[in-house]
Amino acid sequence: MSDALTKDDIVQVLSTAEGFFPSSVLFALMRLGVLGRLAEHPATAAEVAGDLRSEPEALTRLLNAGVMMNILEYREPGIFAVTTPYHSMLVPGAGPFFMGEWVLNLEYFRDALSRLDQAVLTSKPQGTYVDDARGEREHTRLFTKAMHNYALFAGRELAGYLETSGCHSLLEIGAGPGTYSFHLAEANPELWLTLADLPEVLEIAQEIEPSFRIAQPVTYLGVDLRTDTIEGEYDLVLLSNTLHMLGEEASRELLASVLPLVSPGGSVVVQAQFLDEDRRGPRWPVLLDLLQLCITDAGRNHTVAETRTWLTDAGFQDVEYVELSADNVNGFMRAWKR
Repeated sequence: MSDALTKDDIVQVLSTAEGFFPSSVLFALMRLGVLGRLAEHPATAAEVAGDLRSEPEALTRLLNAGVMMNILEYREPGIFAVTTPYHSMLVPGAGPFFMGEWVLNLEYFRDALSRLDQAVLTSKPQGTYVDDARGEREHTRLFTKAMHNYALFAGRELAGYLETSGCHSLLEIGAGPGTYSFHLAEANPELWLTLADLPEVLEIAQEIEPSFRIAQPVTYLGVDLRTDTIEGEYDLVLLSNTLHMLGEEASRELLASVLPLVSPGGSVVVQAQFLDEDRRGPRWPVLLDLLQLCITDAGRNHTVAETRTWLTDAGFQDVEYVELSADNVNGFMRAWKR
């Protein structure tokens, strides 16, 4: 190799281009139900093909690729099984680390990003989440439960970092599965929760609620934030991973509308996957910023400084930023209504 191009350089370029191969194998194994089938009972390719009513030869190719990627393991004579990491994280009921819906939702992101070039050329989304929630209930369920998978770990940490003593009422706007609020209510039994989101989304949140130990009843407020208004006053208003889907103008409008909802002496919390100030890192916030081009009309991710300005201009005071642990890409900003 010349000094200008090393073997590692070539591997990096080709690995980037070939990145869709491993995920395509994984998504196929999940979509076909093969992981669940083999997790329950390791089997031969012929046995699984019989369940799927597929050709054993074609399925064997997929299973071999799964073995090559260490998703599956091969046992003599001709038995396939799921390896421990994939069993623990992607098989329903296998344990507390389940992330199956989150991983399948990444397939939706992959498909949206496959049209990234058109999104850049037209500045128009190639698919929108809100429209999917209204018209594609299967995807709404997957997306909302994916957010629950993700928030199970991050929400536990948020409850450890966010001080809610003295708070009696919490409104979460764009609540999704409600997981962050449920964690906060477990940590503070005095909290009365109000979750606001599309009715189709809140149906899933109501299914998830019983898995938490919550002392007070939960109010579910079905609204479309683009057209509907929310009334009342709350000690704490939570906006979690919401503003990046709106863009600056709509985020400013939303934060201004939140101010009257906060009780005097109360606060608003904006949790987000904040970009660095130069907008070139960290990895996931940059990819999330790019994804908004493909699935939202005006969404763009935001920095801590931008968010601080929006909160101050909306009338909030004493804005603080709290960085969470290194393995949690979320952080949050809290601002007060004095």
